[in-house]
Amino acid sequence: MLIVRRVIAFPATFGFGTLIFSSVLGGLAGGELTAMAVNGAYLGDCAVEGSKTQVLSTLVGMYMFGLGIGPLFGTALTSSTLQIL
Repeated sequence: MLIVRRVIAFPATFGFGTLIFSSVLGGLAGGELTAMAVNGAYLGDCAVEGSKTQVLSTLVGMYMFGLGIGPLFGTALTSSTLQIL
């Protein structure tokens, strides 16, 4: 995400190739699946015994909410500004 912010803030310095490279690098590193596994393991270890199911289902629910609202937000932003980057 930090790379995307830098590309948007400084398009002359960081070009479109930087976005492609960062996506490939993130995919090779495991990306979202690795982050979900680490987050789930951490929350599973830290949650109180009686609330593990609720904590982990909230994590998955927030993740799915982000997956659903992200493209809608991006489409609205692109449509309103008529610019991709």
